[in-house]
Amino acid sequence: MRTQCVEEAEKNGFILVGTMGYSPSGSFGMPMGTMGRKLPTGPGMSGRNNPGGKKETDPAKVVELSEKDAMNVLEIARKEFNVDDSRIYLMGHSLGGGGALHLGQKYSSIWAGVAALAPGAFGIQWTADSKFKEVPLYIVVGEGDTMIASVRNLTAQLKSLNIPHEYRELSGMDHGSIIGGSMPDVFRFFNQHTK
Repeated sequence: MRTQCVEEAEKNGFILVGTMGYSPSGSFGMPMGTMGRKLPTGPGMSGRNNPGGKKETDPAKVVELSEKDAMNVLEIARKEFNVDDSRIYLMGHSLGGGGALHLGQKYSSIWAGVAALAPGAFGIQWTADSKFKEVPLYIVVGEGDTMIASVRNLTAQLKSLNIPHEYRELSGMDHGSIIGGSMPDVFRFFNQHTK
């Protein structure tokens, strides 16, 4: 939710909502998102450096609560704002990008488009019957991102399964700068798709 994202959302008339996904270690439901780690608990674990959920430490429960948090926030936004159900989009970066791919596929009937920025899609298994055949998909990564090989592998899998998607590598971008640097392209992509 960096400045460029907010500016592009406002310029394009979007309602922009961000969710924590229960915990920084949550994966928005994507399998293996916590990679087996227990989350820190105890005194001093609240505050700026550890926002969000801290009570639950079981990795499987954190993954479950992370997905539930994201979907609950979506439902709150749909009730509170005048949301056009034919124009609901999903976007995430890094682990959130992997989460966007997971949620995008699992709840494919909701989204008019999904954008994954340098996705850390560690637990995603693609199959030929992927629901992404029904949802426009945009994947972007910076040419200077250390995760570029895994993102290329991900898109090669999509291509081999004939799952339509748009893929871009942006020069001069790395894992962090792709967030702001890709926003014009992400919103261009969203504006091209409605349900």
